[in-house]
Amino acid sequence: MKRWQSTLFALFAAVALAPSAARAQASTRERGIGPFNLETTRGPAAVRLLKIDREMLWVDQRTSDGRFIEVGIPRTQIVKFDIPKIPIIEAARAAVTTQQIAQVEAPLKRIIDMLRPYRELPGMPVYDALAIQGRLLMTQNRNVEAMNVLNEVSTSAKDEEMKQDAKLRIALLYSRQGDTEKTLSILDNAAFPDDDPEFLDDLYAARAAARSASGRHKEAVMDYYYSVVFAPHINHAEQRSLLAALPDFASMDDWASAARAIEVLRDQYGDSEETKKAEDWAAQYEKQISMELAFRSASQQSESSEQTESADEAKEESEDE
Repeated sequence: MKRWQSTLFALFAAVALAPSAARAQASTRERGIGPFNLETTRGPAAVRLLKIDREMLWVDQRTSDGRFIEVGIPRTQIVKFDIPKIPIIEAARAAVTTQQIAQVEAPLKRIIDMLRPYRELPGMPVYDALAIQGRLLMTQNRNVEAMNVLNEVSTSAKDEEMKQDAKLRIALLYSRQGDTEKTLSILDNAAFPDDDPEFLDDLYAARAAARSASGRHKEAVMDYYYSVVFAPHINHAEQRSLLAALPDFASMDDWASAARAIEVLRDQYGDSEETKKAEDWAAQYEKQISMELAFRSASQQSESSEQTESADEAKEESEDE
């Protein structure tokens, strides 16, 4: 960690001295942030960033003899920056554990603060870094900070996929706050990405809870059961969703589904916290649940007897032949 931190700080030495005049000035001393490969309408250039204003980007441009020439590049001539992957940003993207997050948090913020003045230039990875920062803050339950960061991404980033991802994560923050209306304003008709199973599970769970709180019980159950069917082992999705759906079944007087959910929890997750909570919940509706479980037991015994009789008949017919 220390090695790539020192490498980064050497790469992004934030001197950022403003030019004293608009004309080109020569220097042998490296200044500013960089070097970066910049593509302009007049061709490529290796530059170090000095400052930016409404009309111009001021840079030190390396010449063939190794000197740096301070020049101003009109922003209208900037095509894009070609920036290789920055190690700290990539480390933050991959951070999962508490220790990993703690190691990258401060260096990531320094990069964001360093590059923030240039965030609107094409190719600058500022909003990508902010999106990562927002996710790390959510992981730490620093929800207010996460909301501020993700709001900036959702409103200002140029990449539409990045903006949509930020909006979905904002909806998860609203869900944590119990704000049903704002959660559904984002999630109700949203298309969910399917490339991150844990994120997808979180989205379905949040929308299910919001729909349930809004009295839309059938839709809530459909969302809860998405994870049961397609990702039962992500974040304990099956037992968590079966438990969460019980009040919706009760609201719809669907005691058969409630009994079935409790039966699955007992049979497959008997020692889990979710099963214990389901048992406590079922105690409130002992009559309805007991009747359904008794009916299910009788039906299963009847089916078993019919299967046995069919097998015996088939055996007798075989012996007769």
